[in-house]
Amino acid sequence: MTKSQVTFLDLIRGLAAQLVLIGHVTSVSGHELKVTIQDLGVVLFFFLSGFLITTTAMKKDSFTEYFIDRFSRIFTAYAPCLCFILVVGLVLGLGGPMDARTFFANLFMLQDYPLHAIGLKPFERLGTGQPLWSVGMEWWFYMGFGALFFMRKLPIWSLPLIVIGVYDTSLQAVGGVLALFWGAGAIAAVMLPRLPKGWWFSLAVFFSVLCLQRYRLATGQTPGLSQFYDLRLGLLMAAALFSGFKAVEGWTLPEWVHRVSAGLASYSFTLYLTHLTVLEALHGLNGWVKVLTVFVVANLVAIAMYFAFERHHRKVREWIKSVTIAKAAKV
Repeated sequence: MTKSQVTFLDLIRGLAAQLVLIGHVTSVSGHELKVTIQDLGVVLFFFLSGFLITTTAMKKDSFTEYFIDRFSRIFTAYAPCLCFILVVGLVLGLGGPMDARTFFANLFMLQDYPLHAIGLKPFERLGTGQPLWSVGMEWWFYMGFGALFFMRKLPIWSLPLIVIGVYDTSLQAVGGVLALFWGAGAIAAVMLPRLPKGWWFSLAVFFSVLCLQRYRLATGQTPGLSQFYDLRLGLLMAAALFSGFKAVEGWTLPEWVHRVSAGLASYSFTLYLTHLTVLEALHGLNGWVKVLTVFVVANLVAIAMYFAFERHHRKVREWIKSVTIAKAAKV
């Protein structure tokens, strides 16, 4: 993957988080947009997740190494953000369940897990953490995908995670489109490095035009659902996105573009997790004052949380590796 391609993915990831933030704050401030850009941001996250997780998995030698990498990357930010949601919610009296049962269910990624399929009531999301539904879903996608990718050498300790992950992934693939979008990203990760340079920029433009046409046709066809969850539109978006990724392979971009893109991407996960809590905390504001204030404060909070916690995920990964290797050596 070239430097320009990394920057391309960083830019998409950073902008996706900002789209989710802007879409949510405008929808409750009296300036709701005609396009549900927050849903576009979520769909982009799933494309990128499938692509990046598959790319990462292809560099790992075992499920254990893959799991440690994913666990440290996610939970170094996720656990502190859960605490942030809980503390702010309790102090300011915000809505949503904040009992110990809900907190630990969310900590173990069980929020919105499809327990209804076996006659049980699903666990709710913690407090104001409404975006947590997609985080839990993606985590179990990681486990289900890991089961398939490292099928021949799965450790015994991974089996409970694998069962839960495969169950969730299979249900989501049959009953929803996000698992398919995640899979589109995974397929792109496998196929694109094998494809030659060509008319990728033209293809990106072509697929983008088709996306616009499909968006227009999908409007009104899925009552109660965003057009961005339309399967055909999603697959066209994936084609446009990854054609663009291939198109920039040999580009030379200004250094400031690399830095801005990397900066936006660095705290995008934390921003996604915490922005609704900030929005609810500033509920007394209205209009454009609310939009601008929430936008600024949510970004500042996410940046602070990133520097305090998320940026240390590599250190956490190396520490976990050192502990597991030491235990394995004793055995």
